[in-house]
Parts: sequence; C-alpha cells; structure tokens
Amino acid sequence: MKKSSIVFLVIAAIVLIGAILFYYYVSNLMATENGEGQEDEVVGTITQEQAEEISNAVDIEDVTFKSSKLYKKDQSEAEVSIEGEKSAMILFFSPKNEDSVKMVNSLNDLYDTYKDSINIYVVSTIPSDEVSEEFTNNLKFELYYDSYKEASRDYKVDEIPTMICVKGNGEILTAKAGFVSTDALEANLEILADSAMWNLGE
Repeated sequence: MKKSSIVFLVIAAIVLIGAILFYYYVSNLMATENGEGQEDEVVGTITQEQAEEISNAVDIEDVTFKSSKLYKKDQSEAEVSIEGEKSAMILFFSPKNEDSVKMVNSLNDLYDTYKDSINIYVVSTIPSDEVSEEFTNNLKFELYYDSYKEASRDYKVDEIPTMICVKGNGEILTAKAGFVSTDALEANLEILADSAMWNLGE
C-alpha cells in the first residue's frame, strides 16, 4: 500500500472519531439544557420541581407582613399573627371559585400535620351568610372573613385564590395569585414548619 494511501486512511479515521465525539458532546449538551439526567434539588420531603409546580399562579410583588384584621363568623375580630415566631399561611378563597375549593380541600387534608407549627388562616372573600354550612362543616379549621377587605388590601389580593406564606421572623416566603398544586402547597407548609422549629430553637 502506498504511503499516501496510509496517510489518507489515518486522516479519515481521525475525522470519523472526531465526528463521533462531537455528536456525543452535542447530544449530552442538549439533554442537559432540557433537564434530562439532572437530579432535582430536594426541599423537605419533595423535590424543588414539585415545590414550584404552580400551574397558573404568579408572584405578587412587594408584599410585606401585616397583622391584618379578620373576622370570624360571629363577626368577632381576629388578626393574622406570627406571635411567638410561629409561621403563618393565609389562603384567600371563595367557595364559588373551583380552584379555591381545590386548594382548601388540599389544605384540609394536610391540616392535622401542620396545625401545631403554623398559624393557618383560610379567609373567605365573600360574606359568611353566602358560605353554606355544608361546606364549613367538612372543614377541620375555622374560616375567617375579610369583611372590610383590609387583609385583601394589605396583601394585594387581586384574584382568587391567593396564597401568602410568612416565616416566623416576618419574612414572606411565598406570595402567589392563582391555583397552587397540592405538592407545592405541602412544600410551602414543610418549609414554614421547619422555619418555626428553627425559630423556637434559637
């Protein structure tokens, strides 16, 4: 075999190997950009991806903690509290809104697990006389009412449902307008519960 032929074959082999390596490099790069092969960061008992699984919810900007006045069914006063550095979740809802009811039902299922470490306020944006007893009787928690829209103004509630999560130090963890999945709801409760435990331990 001529020397020139051998050189040609060597060059062809090098080009072929280079093409194969380039193909695998590009394939791996595209897989990484698409999120394939990457492990989700774990938050509490569920993944970061699940924690952020909030379908049509959007961030509410510049929300700060306020001890907003609420009302019970008998119109006695209450207020949003993180007294004793206990975390709080405030869920603004309406029984006439399907997404609201889904979130309330999810919170009802999770309530027993978190009731001792988190102050949970489920706040109806419609008057108490428009909320059926059939609905309230199935709940494990007491409903509150934003009778004069003070809390809605304080927390910039423009749509229902809206979820506000406040750590025990007053820091806003989450402020979301729109439907939040059960997994994301639980992730926020888990973080709030952990926050409350850290505060109590300090």
